[in-house]
Amino acid sequence: MEEVSALAAIFCGPNEFKFISQDSPVIFELDIASVVQADFKFQLRVTLDSAYPVVLPHVMIHSSRLDYEGGQAVIQSLKAHFRGLLGTPILLDMVQWCQEHVHWHATSPSAPAISADDIRNELLLRIFLIDHVRNEKIYHKTLDKLCRECDCGALLIWLQGKTIYLMVGGESQAVKEFSKCFSQVNIDLDSQARPCKERMKTLLCSISYYPGDFSARGFSASKDPLLTFHEYLSQCSAVSTDLRSKIMSIMK
Repeated sequence: MEEVSALAAIFCGPNEFKFISQDSPVIFELDIASVVQADFKFQLRVTLDSAYPVVLPHVMIHSSRLDYEGGQAVIQSLKAHFRGLLGTPILLDMVQWCQEHVHWHATSPSAPAISADDIRNELLLRIFLIDHVRNEKIYHKTLDKLCRECDCGALLIWLQGKTIYLMVGGESQAVKEFSKCFSQVNIDLDSQARPCKERMKTLLCSISYYPGDFSARGFSASKDPLLTFHEYLSQCSAVSTDLRSKIMSIMK
């Protein structure tokens, strides 16, 4: 990708740019500094899936000058600033924006840095078992709307024995908001063709994960009536091998 190559060329100092993954999703890290306070060093970890630039990059920020809340404040401000530019290349502008604004969220030189566990806990995958769907068109349209409003990725899958699973992933708060809305909005029709809420779902598991482990963006649905859930999961490209193992160990 030209944008990533340009960033690598610009940030070419020792250890400034590092690829974590060059496959889909592309993941890289930048170790850089604020342009306002040169001693304010920070690291950006950026994940790009195949839908970029239609969807925003997933960004994590680490610094000894940021506590967890400060890091989250930077990310939320970043999203608010660039959400209106979806569909256009933004990587260089995004990095420059961070260099210009990150210092506003500094706490103190001794503030605790964000740990690897904090990074993982910011991302959450939930898997639901759905009892039935009467009107697929309405159900799909509502899930698609919730994904866009909550900024989550969701996979709805019909499998062997007419079992239906819903996998929802994204930032922890976004997934929790999706789950709340999923229970509160009219999403299907009842036996008398009246709009109804989803009251017959079961939460099977809730798992934290690392960037790149779950790459679904927006909403999609598929039908594989000959496969069990584990068989489907073993060939699902949106789920990494590590995350797949965690899910299978829980859902034996």
